[in-house]
Amino acid sequence: MTTAEKRRWTLAATILGSAMTFIDGTVVNVALTPELQNAR
Repeated sequence: MTTAEKRRWTLAATILGSAMTFIDGTVVNVALTPELQNAR
């Protein structure tokens, strides 16, 4: 594996991980919103 290929895979993994984190945060936020509204 060349250096360019390693960089490409690293970039792809970083973007994928970032997207997964964003989606996870969004899902948790949507799931908790009714509970937070009921707590008031």
